[in-house]
Amino acid sequence: MFEVLSERITEWLLANEAIPREDKEIYRYGIQQGMIALVNLGTTMIIGMVFGKLLESLLFMTAYIPLRSFAGGYHAKTAVRCYFFSIVMISAVLWVMRYVTYSSLIFGWLTAISGSVIWFLVPVEDRNKPLDDVEKVVYRKRARGIVLAESILSLLAIFCNWKCLGMCMTLFLCVLALMLLLGKWKNTNLGKEDSL
Repeated sequence: MFEVLSERITEWLLANEAIPREDKEIYRYGIQQGMIALVNLGTTMIIGMVFGKLLESLLFMTAYIPLRSFAGGYHAKTAVRCYFFSIVMISAVLWVMRYVTYSSLIFGWLTAISGSVIWFLVPVEDRNKPLDDVEKVVYRKRARGIVLAESILSLLAIFCNWKCLGMCMTLFLCVLALMLLLGKWKNTNLGKEDSL
C-alpha cells in the first residue's frame, strides 16, 4: 500500500517538476518511510489514549527511537510483522505502566541491568542490515552515549520519584535490551542454519 502510494506521489512530483528525475528513488523511499513513521506514530497515540497513557506512549517512543536506530537488535522479516510487533510491544509497556505497582528499588535495578546489557551488546546488526567495521565503531559510540544519558535520566527520575518518567525510561531500556538479546539469538541461530 505505502509502496504504491509513495510511487504515485513521486510521479506527481516529477510531473510537476518539483524534484529532479535522477533523485526519484531517493524521494520515493523517503516518502514511503515518512508514511510508515506517521502511521506508527498515529497508532502509538491511539494505543496511548486507549490505555489513558498518551504522554507516556510519546515519552517511550521519544526515548526508544533514537537509541534503537544505532543499537540495532531484532528486526521482523516484513514491514507488516514489524508493525504488529510494535503494537504488541507498546501495548505491553503501557499495560505494565497502568497495572504494575511502581517500586523505585526495582525500577532502579532494572535500569542498571538493562543499561549494562545495552552498553555491552551494541550494535547488534541484522542479516538484512549488515554493518561494516567503521559503522560498527560509529554506531557503538553513539549508542553508548545515548544509553548512558538515558540511563542517567532514568535513575534521576527514579531518585526524584518522578514515576511517569522513571517508568517510561526504565521500560524503554528493558525493551531495548530484550530486542538486542533477541537479535543476538536470531543471528546465532541463523548462523547455525546457514552453516548446515
